[in-house]
Amino acid sequence: MISHEICICTRGRTQSLLVLLESLATCNNIQSKLIRIVFNGDSPTLELLRSIEEIRASKKLNLAVNYSAPGLATARNFALDKSDSDLITFIDDDITLEKNCFDEIEQFFKLNERIVGSTPIISGMYSDLKSSSIGRLKHKWIRTKLQGKLTKSGKNFWFTDDGAEPTHTDAMWLPGCCMTYRRARLIDIRFPEELQNGPTGGYSLGEDVVFSIRASKFGELQLNQKARVFHEKAEGIRDNRKIMAIALGKFLAYETREVPRLVSIKAVSIRLLFEISSLCGKTLLQPKRFIDLKFKLMEFHGFLSELKSPVLVSKGLKHER
Repeated sequence: MISHEICICTRGRTQSLLVLLESLATCNNIQSKLIRIVFNGDSPTLELLRSIEEIRASKKLNLAVNYSAPGLATARNFALDKSDSDLITFIDDDITLEKNCFDEIEQFFKLNERIVGSTPIISGMYSDLKSSSIGRLKHKWIRTKLQGKLTKSGKNFWFTDDGAEPTHTDAMWLPGCCMTYRRARLIDIRFPEELQNGPTGGYSLGEDVVFSIRASKFGELQLNQKARVFHEKAEGIRDNRKIMAIALGKFLAYETREVPRLVSIKAVSIRLLFEISSLCGKTLLQPKRFIDLKFKLMEFHGFLSELKSPVLVSKGLKHER
């Protein structure tokens, strides 16, 4: 029997976490799996801990609560060090799951020894693209060409069934929203804590992309078309566009150092300049779009600044083999 650990790294999303735990409790054979909650950077309230304990007791869950230093990558590394299971699944605190999701994940790994990592279909990611004819064309292009891919310009796309099923299963990266790995094959690789913002950890963006590319040296990354999760829009840090812009600029700079064979400084720069010039034109007609332009400029400035960062230069390739 495959041992399987589910890791939830969470910060400041009380309601989403409780909804996720209720969803996990409905999954098949969930009592045989360890669910590890890692609070990073803040302490849960007594009320939240009581609610977690009530769910654990009533649903008979095998649940552990841990605390790590601030930062999503730091919390995921903490969980990675704690785990000795055959499989480890990292899930965000703002998803829900179909009840057979983990059954399908475990069966997928049993049947595919060459696979080191896998992601399920993630519903709810591109549903906004279907509201216009241009959006539908864009969605079709993404579905047929780009799902699970990382472009030279630093764009990465999720596997989703919004509109239609994916047409291929091979992946270049796995989304941190829900990703499963063979724990024993993750030899001397870590989530990049350099991507976290500020001295106290802060928000991290793109650590899932870098980690999965590192893991791909030890096996294949694949979409599991029989497993499915649903992504919700949670409250919290993702609503702070300033933090998101800074995090995205740092991630793009890090990516060009970490995976230069996949992402290029030139391609990222051209894309960002194109997006900025397009927003300049739109801002003249729609002054409210200035806020979009402001954050895109912030993202580009962060990208250029981080390219020169001695931290990136010294640490960007430290896990390359």
